[in-house]
Parts: sequence; C-alpha cells; structure tokens
Amino acid sequence: MEEEEPVEVPVERCYLNRNKLTPDIIAIMDSDKRNLSRRLKQYNTQLRAYCTPDLEARDEMFRNCPLWREEKMIHYYKLMRLLYCSDYNLWPNAPKIKRSFGANLQLFEKLYAFMPKQE
Repeated sequence: MEEEEPVEVPVERCYLNRNKLTPDIIAIMDSDKRNLSRRLKQYNTQLRAYCTPDLEARDEMFRNCPLWREEKMIHYYKLMRLLYCSDYNLWPNAPKIKRSFGANLQLFEKLYAFMPKQE
C-alpha cells in the first residue's frame, strides 16, 4: 500500500500569518495595505462631499453614492482580511461589521477565495 504525501494547505495571506510567509509576500501585502487604505480614504472623501441629504436634489454625483458605498465595502473587506484573516471577531467593531455585511458576508468570502493573488 502506497503512502500518500500529505497535501500542503496554503497559508492565507494576512498579517496574522506573517511568520509563515516569505519576505516577498509580506512586501506585496504592505503595498496592498497602503493601496487599500488610500482607496478607502478616497471613498470616504467622496461620500462626505457628495452623499449628504442636502445635496441629494441638486447634485448629479449623488447618483453614484450607492455604487461608491458598495465599492467601499468590497475594499474594506479586502483590507480587513489582509489584516485579520478570516476571524471576523478580531475585526474592529465586529458586531456592526457583521450586521453591515449581513447575508453578503458569505458571498464576500466566496469572492475573496477566487480573487487573483499577485505573486
């Protein structure tokens, strides 16, 4: 009877697994973290500038607000996974995040699993 080699399970790229990752991967993660943080700040600025109730009636940019909120959630999810892996209890303000994502949390998990990773 042949012995099967154990299947190596890939380690999730996140800062909680930093000790199991190569310096090259950590450098990529640092770059991803900077980019995601910058992008989230841009969304916050846009949302503050264009997505207030007093602008609703007179600004065309207000129409983009729902799309910007959805995009912000996607990037926020990616940043939190990068920082805290899949342990949602470690995320800042975890109960509120779970409510915000709601039923979409499982969808985000599946999408995240198939996102291309940079090598």
